[in-house]
Amino acid sequence: MFWGLREVRGNGALNSVADAVNSINSGAGTIADGTAPVIDHSDPDNRGGQGLFRPDRHDFIGNMAGADDEDVAAIFKGTIRVEPGQAGLHSFGSHSDDGFALRFPGQSWLSASGNGEIDPASSDTLQHFGNTGDSNTRGVIDLPAGDHPVEYIAYERGGGAYWELYSAPGSHVNDADTTDWRLVGHKAGGDIVNVGVTSAGWSVATTPTNQGTLNTLADAVNAFNAATGAGTLIAGMHPQVNFGDPQSGAGNGDFDPDIPFDNDTAADDNDFAMLATAILDVPVDGRYQFGFRGDDGGEFGFFDTSIAINAITTNETGLSAIGEGVFGGGGMNAVTCDCLTGNSLTIFDVDLTAGQHDIYAAFWERGGGAYFEVFGGGPNAPLQLLAADGSMVMPDFDGLQLVPEPGTGVLAAIGLFGLASVRRRRR
Repeated sequence: MFWGLREVRGNGALNSVADAVNSINSGAGTIADGTAPVIDHSDPDNRGGQGLFRPDRHDFIGNMAGADDEDVAAIFKGTIRVEPGQAGLHSFGSHSDDGFALRFPGQSWLSASGNGEIDPASSDTLQHFGNTGDSNTRGVIDLPAGDHPVEYIAYERGGGAYWELYSAPGSHVNDADTTDWRLVGHKAGGDIVNVGVTSAGWSVATTPTNQGTLNTLADAVNAFNAATGAGTLIAGMHPQVNFGDPQSGAGNGDFDPDIPFDNDTAADDNDFAMLATAILDVPVDGRYQFGFRGDDGGEFGFFDTSIAINAITTNETGLSAIGEGVFGGGGMNAVTCDCLTGNSLTIFDVDLTAGQHDIYAAFWERGGGAYFEVFGGGPNAPLQLLAADGSMVMPDFDGLQLVPEPGTGVLAAIGLFGLASVRRRRR
């Protein structure tokens, strides 16, 4: 049971799904054919954001070793089987760099959320039509029992490159709405280990806005210490760290909906710092992933200096580094993006023992949009916000399954079935 896959390179710049379709249908360029049990692929030389399921299961099959793969179009074709007990509403999600289109011929999408849309010209297609660092889209569709042909098209223009397709039963708007997301075609393996913080949640301390010009982590620390000395820190308790300035920056992360910072005003809030602390509740020994994303810089660390972070797996700015935490202090127990950026996305691996571990997340905002979110995942689990009472161990289950295909016959049809329905978005 697998997807048929074709990657096409060498047909000029790709700036839209339409360009990708034209490249696939041209018969020209460099073509690589193969199969894959799930859609969870990236360029091993520049993986980019990687999406909800990390690390990626597969490299590009036509990868150009040692170089960024640019202007790549890919199509995956298969048939999804919906068993009688599975009939009804299903949500599908895609993260990709750049755009994508997902088509169920003969079916109609009911709704779309995130960055993409239902194709205005063809209700059987969910898409993010143009260039983006993260398509970050969910769609809901009503699938009766039976076998359903499906096509997923994705393309890469430049820089980081990845794409993934996942689903969950029911109607879900955001990645954080359910823990039942599975890659389409996923077969159950070991237990799913979700990780969160204790029921107390996060203790958050935020400076007032306009604390000078905060360009670096050192500036943020100085502002935080000054506000502490002046008694002006704003304290709050929150079940998770997922903040956005409603006037500028809310909704820019992966996890919606976010809430206003505790220092929120009616204006665009600039030049402030925030420190959040919590007790991480680790259910079993294992390798865990943690990360943050914000505008501007951030840091995630452990107060236990004996904890050593293994490696950074996603480094959107290229500026994030493992080192001694400014707030934690000592050892290689923190990851910092000492940067000014609209997207500090940073994810790392660390081996942890079962039990409770004190953690912190620091953030500062220079100017413009402001948002910050903190997330993690345990063995076999997709990334989720580090939420209060979020730790659990659950038996894994299969995702929607693909019908076995008759040998290489699936490849002969790639790029020919239904592609004309993917049209330019109309706004």
